[in-house]
Amino acid sequence: MKELLRKLSELMEMLKVLIENCPNKDTEPVVPPTPEPEPETPVVPPTPEPEPEIPNLEEGEKFNSADLSNLMSLWGTSDEKYDLNNDGIIDGSDLGILLLDMEKQEKPQPEKTNILLYPHNGTLMTSYCSPKGVNDPNRYACKLQREQEEKMEMIAKSKFGAEKYYIWYASWDSGHGDKIGNLSINEDAIVEDVRRYYGDKEPEGYGQLDYEGDFFRGLDFGKGTPENEEATRVMLSAIRRMKTEFPKMKWTYYGLPILKYWLPHPSPTNSYTWLNAPEEVKQAEIGHKYACYEELLKECDWLNPSFYNRYDPAAHTSDILPRETEYRKQLIRFCRMFNENLGTTKPIITMTDPWYAPGGKTEFANKIVQDDFMKNATLLPYLEEGVDGFAIWYAHTYYVGIAMPNQGRTPNADWKNAFIRNYGLDGNSVPWEFGSASEEERVLWRDKLIGLLSETVLNHMKLISSVSVSV
Repeated sequence: MKELLRKLSELMEMLKVLIENCPNKDTEPVVPPTPEPEPETPVVPPTPEPEPEIPNLEEGEKFNSADLSNLMSLWGTSDEKYDLNNDGIIDGSDLGILLLDMEKQEKPQPEKTNILLYPHNGTLMTSYCSPKGVNDPNRYACKLQREQEEKMEMIAKSKFGAEKYYIWYASWDSGHGDKIGNLSINEDAIVEDVRRYYGDKEPEGYGQLDYEGDFFRGLDFGKGTPENEEATRVMLSAIRRMKTEFPKMKWTYYGLPILKYWLPHPSPTNSYTWLNAPEEVKQAEIGHKYACYEELLKECDWLNPSFYNRYDPAAHTSDILPRETEYRKQLIRFCRMFNENLGTTKPIITMTDPWYAPGGKTEFANKIVQDDFMKNATLLPYLEEGVDGFAIWYAHTYYVGIAMPNQGRTPNADWKNAFIRNYGLDGNSVPWEFGSASEEERVLWRDKLIGLLSETVLNHMKLISSVSVSV
């Protein structure tokens, strides 16, 4: 097809030259103009005209061989449909635009992400406001946090087209079975919470159930084991219940499917990465995990892989970008494998987080990930493999609540230090300890810290949007 288009383009240029230089039989013969005398002084060549920009075609407009034929039949006219550069005449420029569009259709185009999600309780956690209730006008802290949530939502929606997704955490499931051999999920509690959150509105959008720990370990025992059977049965029952109760919502489990980042190595003190592992080692992991998750993921409406940044390049002497990139690409290929084998088109929406997660070097936990590294190690690999979108995770009130806790608790050193490092705060001026300032002053500081975290998330959304457009 490409070769045909090239030949057609050459032929059209030749035809154009012939048409322009052939005299019309109904007109007087063309008399060539008298040549100008040679100038006696050198002539400074004129500044060349800039190449005309190819206009952007309307979204969805595609051209085919029928359009090519129509354009040729209308050569020299002013037909609006095929006057693609709007210069008033159909000529070689319009032909070039049409041929370029046809050629572009022959090439596979990278998928553009168009889904951007953020958690429904990322700033305002209902558990923090539970003593008097979220709507209690005397609950000063909740009033400020509610304002922060509304501001965050307004910017996220209007500027970045983001939408909320609903999360249910296992930690909210009081008394559920969280050990292999006794796994359980309180489905009634989830249903009640969804209805309370959506109120009079019919629940819709994306929903995520977050059960990790022994649920994941049970699945990973492998297809056919009692442990895998138990975890699959319990998790299937819960997601089927959610889909029945709330049919307009799209449900999934957080973090599935997943692959090991470090692969087994013959040496007990070493590990392979996805860059250097033998093919049989990689295929063993892929085959095992596919069988572990297949039955459960058949029921999920979307796939939600997750691998937050844990390894800061500033903490390594070697370049870790290649291994980070390769792992994330393999993870999305693994997701596509489920869609291909199941004959489905479940959206692949991967988790992302603007802070380094615990798991790498302790001193870098909760540091804001550098934009360049986030772009090259996380966003671009996912986009190049064709993800459908991103789901951002954060829990502002939780972060602030453990860094500046209430009576009887010690400030969390990791997050306290992260606030100081990330935002240049004077650590001695912040009333981290209970009783170090009035409760009203501490509430105002909590609100300030939440505002700083919100700005980080909005900057992360901006980065995602700009990188998505550039791919």
